[in-house]
Amino acid sequence: EKSKEYENIPAVFTADMNVKEGSKNYKEIADNSIFKDTKYIAENVYDYITYHDRFPEEHPDSVIDYCFANEGFKAITYCVVTKSPSEYYVSDHFPVYTDLIFK
Repeated sequence: EKSKEYENIPAVFTADMNVKEGSKNYKEIADNSIFKDTKYIAENVYDYITYHDRFPEEHPDSVIDYCFANEGFKAITYCVVTKSPSEYYVSDHFPVYTDLIFK
């Protein structure tokens, strides 16, 4: 319901939702007519898990971080950033990076 407030202005919603794509909470956002998961609408997609807990091989399907955008944007790139400037993980999640341009 809250998303309807952003129907007529460019809006982005990002979150560490701690839920997987098929969950009820994810679907409440992704299946509405206002916000879309940029992973599925971007022209260039570099997909990977977002939760790794320092052991990515132990979490092969753990996508729990998202970037949603409404019709005010065109999604150019969606990327899960897996490289860091150091050899250490700075979080137990990989960041989601999305290039958006105003329509």
